[in-house]
Amino acid sequence: MSKDLSKIKKIIYLCNGTCCTDNGAEENIQVLRKTLTEQELNDEVHTIRTKCQGFCKKGPIVNIQPENTWYKEVDIETSRGIVTTHILKNTLLKKDLLFSSNSIIEPKKRKIIFSQNYLIGFVFFHSYSFF
Repeated sequence: MSKDLSKIKKIIYLCNGTCCTDNGAEENIQVLRKTLTEQELNDEVHTIRTKCQGFCKKGPIVNIQPENTWYKEVDIETSRGIVTTHILKNTLLKKDLLFSSNSIIEPKKRKIIFSQNYLIGFVFFHSYSFF
């Protein structure tokens, strides 16, 4: 039985990279999915395991779209809270919040996305005039 993705309102991206997995991401994923099932939200919320999201020191990481909310150091309690508080009540879990586009809380540190670093060095090097 496949899921009708046209009914999905939120997508939860669950980091399943090496560091996050070492810190309990797999157990968190199972608890989060079980809680979604218990609350009968499987038709409205879709979960996706991802590779590393780049915040290894703050893992496990959970990213909720479309509101662009990121949670850090997610444990089993936070996994349940994401469903029961964030999804159902539309309230942020401020203790575990890394970043949210809908919040005044700013992240303490931002990582640069490394997928195009090779362009940065090349562009800056050739944009300078040496003579």
